[in-house]
Amino acid sequence: MEKLTTESKFMVAAFRLRSHTVKFYQLLKSYRIGAVVVNTPRALSVGCGLSVKFLRSAEKKVSIILNRNYLSSYIGTFPYTEE
Repeated sequence: MEKLTTESKFMVAAFRLRSHTVKFYQLLKSYRIGAVVVNTPRALSVGCGLSVKFLRSAEKKVSIILNRNYLSSYIGTFPYTEE
């Protein structure tokens, strides 16, 4: 079961469109930021069902990339942990 906390090592970026999820994943990879596409945690219950997971330590870089690349279906970035 997924657990959302503010102490998590990972973050997820959620989108309303799967195409934007994939585009954002490809953008992060092009900037050499480690990321994977994952099912959106049930606790969030937002978006298209897919999110991009990345390390919390990359959050500032990810924010800059999001600001430079307008993805209209972006919902937000949330803490994520796996158990």
